[in-house]
Amino acid sequence: MKNSSAEKRLVNRQSRYRDPGAARAWVEANWSQIRDLFESDRVREFVFEPVERAAKAAASSTNLSSTKLLASGSQ
Repeated sequence: MKNSSAEKRLVNRQSRYRDPGAARAWVEANWSQIRDLFESDRVREFVFEPVERAAKAAASSTNLSSTKLLASGSQ
């Protein structure tokens, strides 16, 4: 029985990923939190700190600065 419930949740989640309209609705419903994430230095640093550490580690292993590594991903 428990497995059936997990399967239903998985199927529901997969269907949400296939529907761009649902993704747009989610972004619109959560826009203030998304905006706050990028506007607040403290929150942004907390959320993205693991990514920054990974970028710095990758940069040091390839002799690139983390700024160049991160900038190259946005192009």
